[in-house]
Amino acid sequence: MPLPSTAGPRYWVGRQYGLDILADYGAGTNDIADGVIINLPPNSLLVSGAVNVQTVFGGTSPMLTAVDNSATPLSLFGNVAADAVGITAALTAGADVFYPFGATITIKVAGGTVTPGLALVRLSYLIKDRENEVYTVGAYP
Repeated sequence: MPLPSTAGPRYWVGRQYGLDILADYGAGTNDIADGVIINLPPNSLLVSGAVNVQTVFGGTSPMLTAVDNSATPLSLFGNVAADAVGITAALTAGADVFYPFGATITIKVAGGTVTPGLALVRLSYLIKDRENEVYTVGAYP
């Protein structure tokens, strides 16, 4: 929380822990048909993310996507090949995207008739103005 100031710099002393979501895509019965939904709360700032293929998805060049529901949908990882174990991808398009009203991220695999595999999808984010769970640092000037 900012301190009131009439002159000079403003000192920001609130701190917070980052938040993470770890979704296992492919573990559910309807994951392939329906996808997996991740809801980010209002005032979320997406800071990083990664995909790791644990078990191969079958099909014709299966590609995993994670897309947000913004007015211009953003593909967070691009298209990640999901046809080999150990394939990893970092967040390519979504770093430092702010969602003032929250967001819905949909994870799916496409590519012909896809057979189930397993991928772990991690998203790390902060929430603006959330600093109630941590300490205050430093002295006030």
